[in-house]
This record gives sequence, structure tokens and C-alpha cells, in this order.
Amino acid sequence: MTESSLVPWRFCNPYANQKYDPVRSFLFNGHKITIEQKQDQKIDITQNTGNIVWDGAYILSKFVQNHVKVKGKKCIELGAGTGLVGLVTWTLGGKVTLTEIADLVQHTQKNVELNVATLTTKPSTLLKEDIEVKTLTWGNEIQLNDLSAPYDVILGSEILYLHEFHKDLLKTLRLLSGPKTEIYMVYKQRGLGEEKFFLLAKRFSFLVEEIPQDKIDTEFQNQPYRVFKMSKA
Repeated sequence: MTESSLVPWRFCNPYANQKYDPVRSFLFNGHKITIEQKQDQKIDITQNTGNIVWDGAYILSKFVQNHVKVKGKKCIELGAGTGLVGLVTWTLGGKVTLTEIADLVQHTQKNVELNVATLTTKPSTLLKEDIEVKTLTWGNEIQLNDLSAPYDVILGSEILYLHEFHKDLLKTLRLLSGPKTEIYMVYKQRGLGEEKFFLLAKRFSFLVEEIPQDKIDTEFQNQPYRVFKMSKA
């Protein structure tokens, strides 16, 4: 047995940074999810954020797997990017709609088609009819009317860093949710005013609850990531 084989697998691997690899693989619920990343454009917090898997997407995916009942429920992901959170939710039995803006939705669609093709060909309980991708700009009433609201579960990973979109996002959440809808969001504290979203959410008549740090993946409990649950008041 080699020395390297004794090192347990970790998402944050100090020996291999996969953040910008062309292809990344994740194991959830016994399913291998393959995510293609785009590297042909500059990526930072202000542009092309949907081209790679951010840590928040992995954190939220793990949280959903461990703490959220999604089987048989109608779920939607906002700002899906590469599609990891929505795909994980689908493998857990959710009926999932992934949404993204027009400039990025093609990349989301590509990853969904890739995983649907591989995960539904072998003996599997997963159905391609239970996952779809839609274009959505927050606040766009025409696009919102094309969705099957209300949803049972709404998910959002690291979509709060641009505070100028907070009001449109909250309007979208109100239109997509019903009295029993559960909303789960994760963000990284970057000093960009992300926490102000939840103060504004209370003014939009949402109940807001911060999830205890010991409920998120152990690798990230001491890092500046926060998970919140919201519902209509």
C-alpha cells in the first residue's frame, strides 16, 4: 500500500487543487456526478461565476443530502451555474428545475444532459423527466410565469454577492414559494454585504433562520460559510 493511499479523500485536498480542472467528479448518494468547467474566460467574483464549481455549491449539496427531504418534492435551484446542487438534488429523488440567466444557461444544460445520459442508462431509479433546465432572470415575470410555482424546496448557492440584485431575488422567491416552501441558501462572507440580504428578506415577510455551523460539512465548519433557511411568514 502506498503512502498516498492512506490519505482520506477530501474536497479541500492540500495536494491537488481541482477548482479549475476542465472536468470534476463528485460522489453523492452512490452516484458519480461529472461536471465540466469552462476555462476559456476570466473568472472572478464579478464575471463568469457560473463556469466553475464553487465551494458553496459543494457545501449546499452536502447539506441537502444530509438534512433536507427532497424525495418526490418539486425543487428549483436559482443561479445554478455548473448545476451541481440541482443534479445532487435530482439523484436524491427530487423533481428538479435548474435555472440560470441566458448567458450561462447553455453550460448548465450541457452538464445536466451529460449526467442524465450516464445516470439513466444503467439500471437506475433516476428519470430524465424529473430534471429540466430553464432560463430565468430574477424578477422577469414572463419567465417566472413559465415555471410551475409554488415549489416545495428552493435552493441558492453563493448568489448573494451582488447586493443590487437582492430585491429582484426576493421578489422571485416570493413568486416561487408557497406557505410550506423551504428555502436554503449558502454564502461565503466576503465583506460584500451578503448578510444584508437576510435583513431585507425580513422586510419582505420571510422568516429567516441561520443553520448551526455543526450542520454543515466538517471541512468547512471553521470557514466563513453560512447556510440559512427561509420561509414565508
